[in-house]
Parts: sequence; C-alpha cells; structure tokens
Amino acid sequence: MANATIIAMVWKDNRLHTPMYFFLSNFSFMEIWYTTVIVPKMLSSFMVERSIISVSGCIFQFYVFFCLGTTECLFLGVMTYDRYIAICYLLRYRTLMNKKVCTQLAVGSWVSGFIGHLPLTISTTQFFFCGPNKINHFFCDLAPVLNLSCTDTSVSEMIFFTFAWVIILCSFLLTMVSYCYIISTICRMP
Repeated sequence: MANATIIAMVWKDNRLHTPMYFFLSNFSFMEIWYTTVIVPKMLSSFMVERSIISVSGCIFQFYVFFCLGTTECLFLGVMTYDRYIAICYLLRYRTLMNKKVCTQLAVGSWVSGFIGHLPLTISTTQFFFCGPNKINHFFCDLAPVLNLSCTDTSVSEMIFFTFAWVIILCSFLLTMVSYCYIISTICRMP
C-alpha cells in the first residue's frame, strides 16, 4: 500500500513531477513486483504443510526475482547519480536531468535488469534434474536449484556470481563516488 500511495501521489501532484520523484515512483513500482514474486508463494507455503512448485515455475520465479534485484541496484545507482547532478551541478540540473534523460535512465535500468539474467535463465532450463527435486525454501533461489542438477553447473555458477558481483560493485562504486563528490561540493560551499 505504501508503494502504491507513493506512485499515486507523484502521479497526481504536479509539484512532484521532478526526476527524483520519477525515479522514486519507478523504485516503488519495482518494489510492488518484488514482493508479488515472493510473498504469495511464501504465504501458501505457510498455510499448506506441503508446498510444491514446478521446475518451470521455480525458474520463472528466480528469474523475475533476480531481474528485479538487478533493476533495484541499477535504480539505486541512477537515483544517486540524480542527487549528484542536483547538488554538484545545481544551475544546470534541469538541463542535464530532463525528461528524456530520466526516461532513458529508467528504461535502461529496467531493460538491463531483465535482459541481463536471460542467458543464465535459459542455460538453467537446459539442465537435467535428478533426485528428490525438493527445495527447502519458500522461494526458488539459484544455488538450491543448481544443487538439484545432475549436470555440471560450475560455468553457470561462475557466470551468475560474476554478473552479480559486477552489478553490485558497479552500483556501490557509483553510489560511493557520487557521495564523495556531493560531500566535497558541500564542504566547499561558503
């Protein structure tokens, strides 16, 4: 409800039609989908003693979960970049962060988040699964799914963890560099 309220407020109030609130609305929309991927299955697992999910349902669930996680990291970086421009280039902010740039940054975050995990997800569907095929979790994470596979998953694991570290580190570094510049700019103000 809180995320839907944020989206409605930003959409309704013209004073909130700024880049910061545009990105916040996108972030709230993403958070709605984030919880929608996990919470229904979790609640059904709590209500029923035996929870079952198909392999295709499991793969779809972790694909969407990881795509949204990647999109979240990218949005955090984009939101930090927006604040960097707003503070360090105050007089040029409206020019640098115009509607076109904001839309490109938002679409780029969404598309990158969903396309980035496609190769790994497609390769995961090619695995052969054997054994009990049971995961003791309320959502399908990649590591337990790879543990169920009878095929060699070392390449997929390496690709996934490399991709995850690149996304996390890039987002973190963009955030840290932006905040260093922001703090530096604030310290130089009379």
